[in-house]
Amino acid sequence: TGPPPGCPCRRAACRYGPVLVFFDIIQVPCGQAAAYQIVGPCEAAAPFTKNCHGGAGIGRNPRLEVGEAWRRGSIVGTIGGTVGAAADGAGGLRPVSCFFSDVRRESMSLTIRNAGARDLDRIMAVEESWPEVARAPREKFVARLEKFPDGFLLAEQAGHACGTMTSCPFRYDPTDLHRLRSWNEVTNNGYLHDQEGIENYNSLYIVSGVIAKDARGGDIIERLALAQVDLAGRLGLDYVLAGAVIPGYARYLEKHGPIAAPEYVMLRRGKRLVDPFLEKYRRIGFTVPDKDHVIEEYFPDAQSMNYAAIVVRAL
Repeated sequence: TGPPPGCPCRRAACRYGPVLVFFDIIQVPCGQAAAYQIVGPCEAAAPFTKNCHGGAGIGRNPRLEVGEAWRRGSIVGTIGGTVGAAADGAGGLRPVSCFFSDVRRESMSLTIRNAGARDLDRIMAVEESWPEVARAPREKFVARLEKFPDGFLLAEQAGHACGTMTSCPFRYDPTDLHRLRSWNEVTNNGYLHDQEGIENYNSLYIVSGVIAKDARGGDIIERLALAQVDLAGRLGLDYVLAGAVIPGYARYLEKHGPIAAPEYVMLRRGKRLVDPFLEKYRRIGFTVPDKDHVIEEYFPDAQSMNYAAIVVRAL
């Protein structure tokens, strides 16, 4: 998240990722193309360039998929195909608003695969993106590879490691959360518990997720989490869950005054959750089922006041 490179406004609200943005559409006579221009959350950062083919009909929410071509300009492309008749019947030029969704920046292809022992040096290089006091030692990653290799995922861009995510099988009961009292308890302090047969579990628990500093700002963490969802489905499990930190909490307290963590977790601005990390999970189908799923002293994180929210995606 955050503004794209070169954005002069530096507003946190300016982001492209996947995101939802508005465009101005200029209607033209039927059968001709329509120009579109990004207005979006930040005019200073826009627009970028891409042709969108096959979007027909004003008001039908055509989908724009942004690929590698990103550059500044005013008119940023054309929608191929027939444009619906103008309301006045004459097809004359006039501005209207139209909503586009699922805009994605993919400046280079992302590959997600299972990690192996040969990848440990690269995994540790990604782990250095954490502050030193929060980094997991090499032996923890060795243990995760040995105990549940299926859940150890490595993300690569152009052959370079840019993210990792690990998981482990877990027994989840939404009405009994005593097994979720802390990250250390769930994960055996990051070393994972000895595994039984997968038939003895009903969920995957996301143990860790790290994105390299130079790869942040896109949707890599979401795509890694969705890969865990895919794995859970292939294993016949019912849920994927994680103990998500709530990094906006301390700052919200400073700005707005006291509010209990469970109340903060549920706060929204429009449809979006106030907490930026929880919003990432919400966009890919995870929810915090209720306020009991907000756990005190779950994981040491100053920005979260040591709270975490158990986010759950049912399969």
